[in-house]
Amino acid sequence: MYNGMKNRKVKVINFRLSPDNRQVLVDPSSMKYSYMKKNVFETWASDLPDDQCLYSLYDFDILIGMDGMSSTRRNKIGFCVWAPPKSRIKDRMILASAKDNLQEKLKTEKKNA
Repeated sequence: MYNGMKNRKVKVINFRLSPDNRQVLVDPSSMKYSYMKKNVFETWASDLPDDQCLYSLYDFDILIGMDGMSSTRRNKIGFCVWAPPKSRIKDRMILASAKDNLQEKLKTEKKNA
């Protein structure tokens, strides 16, 4: 899925903790955002759960403009940590401690791509 994101075929990848809190798993329901044409960010943001923690990669479209130069479009992949106040404290602690491992895994994937 990460390679699909780099090729602009996947817009969002959500990662959730497994039920036993031992693994970080890709949420297969995050593929639905790749088929959307409009309001992807708004839909994704409104779908974030009120009581569950997750990580997310989001492919942002950015318009960069400077005085005297033409504007250019860029794509940047953002890493988001979602830990709402209604989630369990234990889940937030596990999410915070597992973040570095997930980021390292993603960096390894990036080098291998």
